[in-house]
Amino acid sequence: MPETRAYKLNKQKQSASTEGMLLYYFYDRGKLTSVEVNSYKFDRLVELDTEMYNSDRVEKAHKATYVKADGRTYYKKIDMENDDGTLLDEKQRGALESVVEQATVDKRLSVLSEEDRKIYELYYVDDSTQAEIAEELGKTQSYVAKRLAKIDEVISGTDESDEARAEAQWEKFLDKYRTDDDEDIAWDMFRFIMPEEEQAEIISWFYSYREYFKFGLTYLIIRPFAKYKSQGEAEFEFSNRMNKLPHHSQGIYYDIFDGQIDELRWVYLALCEEVEYRKKTLKEKPRPTNFEKLYAEAERICKRLDMTAEEFIQKRFLPKQKERLEKRYKDFRRKYQNIVVVDEDDPRPIREQIIDIFGDGPVPHFSNPEFRKKK
Repeated sequence: MPETRAYKLNKQKQSASTEGMLLYYFYDRGKLTSVEVNSYKFDRLVELDTEMYNSDRVEKAHKATYVKADGRTYYKKIDMENDDGTLLDEKQRGALESVVEQATVDKRLSVLSEEDRKIYELYYVDDSTQAEIAEELGKTQSYVAKRLAKIDEVISGTDESDEARAEAQWEKFLDKYRTDDDEDIAWDMFRFIMPEEEQAEIISWFYSYREYFKFGLTYLIIRPFAKYKSQGEAEFEFSNRMNKLPHHSQGIYYDIFDGQIDELRWVYLALCEEVEYRKKTLKEKPRPTNFEKLYAEAERICKRLDMTAEEFIQKRFLPKQKERLEKRYKDFRRKYQNIVVVDEDDPRPIREQIIDIFGDGPVPHFSNPEFRKKK
């Protein structure tokens, strides 16, 4: 294994919060984490780590490049069958993977409630049936089945992965105003084509614009609509859920979003479903206290700058936003060079502008002229 931070931390043999236990560091899906283990298990894990680290160094050394006197570069080769024993054998590697896997499971189980841990032990350790567990806990079998499904998600890391990834991307967006896979651009597109009055009605069921913004962006990051086994299954599910929405919401969909890319279609469906859920569970719309605070803060800033709110927006806020967004969208178009922005002030139809840019042949050359190399 490479000399990573985990390898260095384990050399320090740090004590855990539990008396007599040590902290063993390892990587869980690329993230540094730790688990409490006893002294024997810690020593065994570190021993296996050291063997793997040394083996990795040996393997890299065998593959290292070197230059002969003739100036050519050559590669050393490794004879895996006649190795000197420094590389891990299958038994050693399997032992390490087994211990690390159990440590990972133990780490994830630590976030479960006391009841869920009991269900886990009864089902996975004691081999009790769902009916037996339900009887012992005084619950229904369906309740136990749902808790086991949640426990399985925790053990596999699927729920943690989605939520952790979405939260990390949200934090990055707050800091950098962008996400790794351009979900913020898709979210901008949605908010741009969504009618203002309809969007305001949806937002009114959220506690703040920030909550609304995070809901849409998080949905696009997690992409639950992309996890169906086939496109046909996804479309069948989409149609069923769309038909359950009020006629007004269905009308907006068919007028605006039908035929759009999946990201825009599904995020509209998700927002409508969330609003319908809140209508049933909330007695009234949330009070927009966050908006009131925002307006009060804007007035305070404007007073300090001796400007009106309108002047601040026109002279300070919008120019800064325009500068940031123009660079962001240009980066996006550079990444996907078949995207071009038509001039909304051009009186010609959009189709005519596109033909002027790409040509009218049967197989047009779909590349963005903005980034073509100048001869």
